[in-house]
Amino acid sequence: MRLVLLLLGLILGAVALPVGEQPVHFTEIASSAGLRFTHHNGGFGKKYLPETMGSGTAFVDLDGDGWPEIILLNCKDWTPHGKHYTSAIYRNNRNGTFTDVTAGSGLNTEMYAMGVTVADYDNDGRPDVYITALEGDHLFHNEGANRFRDVTASSGIRNANFGTSAAWFDYDRDGNADLFVANYIEWTPATDFLVFDGRLHQILLHTRVFERSAFPSLSQSRKRQVRRSGQESWNRRRNQQIAWRFDSGRG
Repeated sequence: MRLVLLLLGLILGAVALPVGEQPVHFTEIASSAGLRFTHHNGGFGKKYLPETMGSGTAFVDLDGDGWPEIILLNCKDWTPHGKHYTSAIYRNNRNGTFTDVTAGSGLNTEMYAMGVTVADYDNDGRPDVYITALEGDHLFHNEGANRFRDVTASSGIRNANFGTSAAWFDYDRDGNADLFVANYIEWTPATDFLVFDGRLHQILLHTRVFERSAFPSLSQSRKRQVRRSGQESWNRRRNQQIAWRFDSGRG
């Protein structure tokens, strides 16, 4: 059956290509482009659930020159071992290469990062960065020249859940970017389950976690809805799936 489906896919793929056009090919150019980044998941044998999740990446013009930079997220050790792992920013050199400008950028903060979303939330013309992380999310204000300031505490965002992905959008169409954050399960190393050898066991255990933790807490959280206050602060609208509304204080 698999062979039949594979052959059918190849036939349909061949038919879909316009006459004379060649299939698209990709070439690995990370090294020649100057990207020297290695993702670290902190694994040391326990096989914790977050180690399977990976981290996000963003291509965005951070300095306003019309050329996109690259943000690469990283994780960290579960127990400190003296070596630090941080996310990275690579500045676009406008010639197909990139330069690591992470040091001193403000984004070189150690965290177990998961997802990243970018928007100019305060309409100052510079894209700001929101990073979801296992032990608490971070909002970074773009100060210019690839420098960022962590404004999480002053923003009022308090999402210390298992943040995975997030998205900016104008929720109330007032011209200000609002924030939606998707959280995963309630997790700690102490409550992590044992992952046995074999893919089948992993799938069954993951399903079990969803049934016991994610859905009940999600349904309960929908009862909590609050509205945002002023002073460029943000208030929680949901617990597991959370949205913050931005208000610049206009009326």
